[in-house]
Amino acid sequence: MVEKYKSNASFNRARFTRLLLKTAIRGLLRWRPLADPKPGYTVIIGCNSGLATMLKANLRMLAMQDRSNLDKIIIVFDAPKDKIAVPIEDYARHTFPELPLEFRYYTQWQYEVTRSISWGWVYAWLSWCTGIANVRTRYALLHDFDALLIRGDILEERYQKILAERVEYLGVRYYEGAGVTADDKLAVTFELMFDAAFVRSRFRPIELFNHPTRFKGRRVEFDTFLSAQSQAGTASIHPIDEDSMVHPTQMICQFTDFMNRRNYTPPLETTLPMIPYFCHLAGDSTLLLSISGSFSRASDGVVEFWGRPLSLGRLNPDMAAWLKKQAYRLELALTGDVRPEVSRYFEGIEALARGRQLLQARPARAMANHAESKTEDRRTVIE
Repeated sequence: MVEKYKSNASFNRARFTRLLLKTAIRGLLRWRPLADPKPGYTVIIGCNSGLATMLKANLRMLAMQDRSNLDKIIIVFDAPKDKIAVPIEDYARHTFPELPLEFRYYTQWQYEVTRSISWGWVYAWLSWCTGIANVRTRYALLHDFDALLIRGDILEERYQKILAERVEYLGVRYYEGAGVTADDKLAVTFELMFDAAFVRSRFRPIELFNHPTRFKGRRVEFDTFLSAQSQAGTASIHPIDEDSMVHPTQMICQFTDFMNRRNYTPPLETTLPMIPYFCHLAGDSTLLLSISGSFSRASDGVVEFWGRPLSLGRLNPDMAAWLKKQAYRLELALTGDVRPEVSRYFEGIEALARGRQLLQARPARAMANHAESKTEDRRTVIE
């Protein structure tokens, strides 16, 4: 049996610390049941204020979507409007007048509480729930800030699918991890279309937050929205194929931790290198060009990323190749070719990641050479 927590002691500690956290945030937001919901659906995007410019890339792709039944795109920023460095709302309204945009911002109190915690999942929960609290349609879709839709009928397809299936949750796949299995039939949160009227009538916002609990005899950690799904409603799956969406998952949460936690080390499979490219798509090439120019002098694969050192030499080579593949897919969809500056950037990242792999291989190769030093033919070892 796969469990998130290996012992009752670690499980109970997690439940206690999460209880303290939920006590601190439960009063940040309330909603009322959605009376007489409108037909159609709403798209909700939770945005990191430090990456406000990146919203332009997301909206650029949404503007290419069929929006026949779309009511609103609710954009929630994790800070008061006067604390966002760029005038992103004015830019968005001017550049995309065809999009039905509605901007929401954290209150000063919400901003201070969440900043004191500085955990990506708190921001995601509060931003999504703020959007849900302002939905006027029966259905809504949680659209990740770092998910760029390529195929132009994804939104309408998902809306028609949830209508036809008559379920409360429509996901791209079933959740797997933290003790939860695909057999549990709980849909992942990103790109989740759901019955907002049902959710607001059955749950309080805090009940959608991450939650350690026992489930089907297992000690699990429920991600956002999973606890609610486990209690009421039915989920179904309608995948979005790889060619239709670019989504470097957990990129925003990793960025939040990278900027706010002094001792944070990104995972070997970090998706942070996609941020400069997304900003480039949004019209700000500063970081992408700066990092590209530093590759040749990057000591041990370390580059400057938002004023802090980021080790691209630690990046898993397979992840580096995957990131390049995602970026090139977007390039081809938007421009019909891969622009030279984009190619230089991702080729440089791959080179640094391969350098890490070679450095790790040297001790093993040296040991092999030593072990075979008394043989007549060492060519096999060298190869």
